Amino acid sequence: MKRLVFILTLCLSAVFANAQDQAAAELKNAGNEALRSKDYAKALEAYEKYMASGEEGVADDAKTIYAMATCARKLKNSEKSLKYLQACVDKGYKADLASYYIAGLAKSSGDMEKAKQLYADGLQKYGSTKTGSYFKKALVTILTKEAAALFNTANETAGKAAGNTDPSAYMAVMKKAVVQFNTAKDAFNKVLEIDANNTVAKGQINNINASIKAYEDYKASLKK
Repeated sequence: MKRLVFILTLCLSAVFANAQDQAAAELKNAGNEALRSKDYAKALEAYEKYMASGEEGVADDAKTIYAMATCARKLKNSEKSLKYLQACVDKGYKADLASYYIAGLAKSSGDMEKAKQLYADGLQKYGSTKTGSYFKKALVTILTKEAAALFNTANETAGKAAGNTDPSAYMAVMKKAVVQFNTAKDAFNKVLEIDANNTVAKGQINNINASIKAYEDYKASLKK
């Protein structure tokens, strides 16, 4: 009798385990179907239930975790996006793209210093891959925008100097503008360190050099 009870218990356990496996598989399939239909909220809900099922191997299902990260990104849920993307990086599954999207989250939050560092790190690590071009483009875009802002500030200062008819007043303001132009030039040179053929950076550096030369020429003419 005891042997019969033991066998029945084993059978029931197997049936229960099989039912759990099937339920987990159904949740995953439901998530995949919703994702294909671009119903990201439904997909994420199904995937999260699947991950919470506790079935063997679920926690290591990196492909599904990446799908969850995709859903969270599409839903603009930064907290979950970061959580699932970082999990992909930790598991080494599509770590390059996951790292790129993590940098994008920093950029979207307005933390440009962190974003620049993450893009730079990604470029260094994945520069030889296709994804490396994404890191490069994103970093160059941020650096160019920052350099352009510095250039515009210097240009505005130079414009104020040009409005002065008094040579000493002009020189005083232009001296400040030259400092600002050189700061902008350094910023554009950082762009060229990453993208040597960047036409915007090259063009603005030429403009800066021309403005500084005009100032130096005028200063020299006052000494004659």
